[in-house]
Amino acid sequence: MKAILSLLFISVLSLAQGQNCIPNTNSLNFDGSSSYVDFGSPVPIDTLSGPVSIEAWIYSTAWGFNSAQNTILCTHGWTSGEQGMVLRAGGNGELSFNFAGLDSNSVPTSWVEVISPTNSIQLNTWTHVAGTFSGTELKVFVNGNEVASTSFTGSIVQSSYGANIGRLADANQFPGRFFSGNIDEVRVWNRDLSAAELSASASKHIDPTSAVGLVGYWRLNEGLGTAISDLGSGGNNGSNLNCNWSTDVPFNEVPPTPTVNWNGTTLICGLSQLIQWNLGGNPISGANATTHTPSQNGSYTVTHTSAAGCSLTSAPYLVGSVGVESIDAKESYKLWPNPTAQVLHIQSAFLNTDKTEVSLFDSNQRLVRREQFVPQGFNTMDIDVSSLSKGIYHLSVSGPQGMGNFKIIILR
Repeated sequence: MKAILSLLFISVLSLAQGQNCIPNTNSLNFDGSSSYVDFGSPVPIDTLSGPVSIEAWIYSTAWGFNSAQNTILCTHGWTSGEQGMVLRAGGNGELSFNFAGLDSNSVPTSWVEVISPTNSIQLNTWTHVAGTFSGTELKVFVNGNEVASTSFTGSIVQSSYGANIGRLADANQFPGRFFSGNIDEVRVWNRDLSAAELSASASKHIDPTSAVGLVGYWRLNEGLGTAISDLGSGGNNGSNLNCNWSTDVPFNEVPPTPTVNWNGTTLICGLSQLIQWNLGGNPISGANATTHTPSQNGSYTVTHTSAAGCSLTSAPYLVGSVGVESIDAKESYKLWPNPTAQVLHIQSAFLNTDKTEVSLFDSNQRLVRREQFVPQGFNTMDIDVSSLSKGIYHLSVSGPQGMGNFKIIILR
């Protein structure tokens, strides 16, 4: 039985990205004693009085001795009067949202706090945390789940201390309640976010141009230097003081770049979910499996889409039947690529750990090479033909359990 045994693959070194999704490449690492982000003089987030929400991704490596330690974002202090707010994670895995309050009659009420149960946050684990104030209630959230709340009707005392990420804003107080670990994706809103909103956007780079009420947004994705950019509406730009850039991040919207391999008859993508095979740049209907057997010649690619909706497409491969037929070869032998200029791959269930003899004859049936090989892997064997001259050859494979004969083309 005659069969087309080989396909010619030409890889084009290009990559198409389906959506304008930004890789999350960096976070900031805080040493717990001297590193923080400083916003300098009071900035717009210092003037927030509520409603308000603060959220961030944190990777805590050590707890402070109580819940007031491990500052995430802070505008609060008390040297010149109780002012501002703070989101922090200290004690024994306790999340705290605290601010200097004014009651409904604008009378100072000192500190108002909502605090989670102990062990709500674990060490050495990326965790999304948030604190919100609606004007009547404070809440804290861990990974989108509300873990504690307390009632308070009033507002927040505006701050004159400036703002910090990773340290107490009131520089006159000691110790500075520094954060230990990594922080990423810090956001401040002038509205109270719901659990559904927090969950929906936590693992995404949000679009600051369409986000309603986003006053401060620090992706902490710069990766070098000391400038910390605010993508929110408030222009709260800061400086990285003694922090180290880290490539450890809590999420990445951009999926891994898919690659295409070949096993002799079938295109293979190493990813198993959310993939789409394309021919000539157009999706192939129903072609969403890990493998795809080409039914026609053309340029094939595979697109992988992340759960966040971001896509990457592989480099295209040109698939073309070359019309090289087997000559009385057992159907279980497969040989590719053919034509080739470098290496021939042979695959067969007959190839095991036993030596296999390979003979090459030129077009005049003269023997040009005879060698014995031990298969390099399970049922596979590679033959280097880079030293052969351009032309048509006959190849014979002979093993303990069977043999096969092929016509091959060597390119130069």
